[in-house]
Amino acid sequence: MLTTQQEHELPMFPFTSGAGVATWRAVTLHLGTPYIFIHYAIKQGRDWLSQTTICWRYEDVLGVCRGINNDKKRKILSVFMLVPPSHEHSCRWTFVPIEEILVRKLEGDEDEDHLPIFVTVGGEIFRGLKFAPVDDPASYDELNSLELVFRANFDVS
Repeated sequence: MLTTQQEHELPMFPFTSGAGVATWRAVTLHLGTPYIFIHYAIKQGRDWLSQTTICWRYEDVLGVCRGINNDKKRKILSVFMLVPPSHEHSCRWTFVPIEEILVRKLEGDEDEDHLPIFVTVGGEIFRGLKFAPVDDPASYDELNSLELVFRANFDVS
């Protein structure tokens, strides 16, 4: 969850405007929640303006990615997960580059999704609130049957 304070609002910020849109110079991240940073670009004439959206709800991650994927004037540049400290993985916040985001539809309900599965650049699988065991081959076999929502493009040209 992100918390803002009124005194940190930037009224009339030049790059974001519209009903219901506010820009903040500072936010508070709550502990224990992974945050997904979706870095994307928006076509502005001949140029691309880059932005980053921070999500903590998985439904929002899927919505932002799918919305960008369906808009020719936007493209995802990179996705990172900010993983909170845990006893199993690290004792400090860690930025993890994401190579793929996959999701499986819930059976019988076309409008509902399972939690997305994040595959890191290092090949680790993150589902729910933790990393899956790396030695579980069933986890990797399952990935082939899921909907691909994002795949990193490491072509720097």
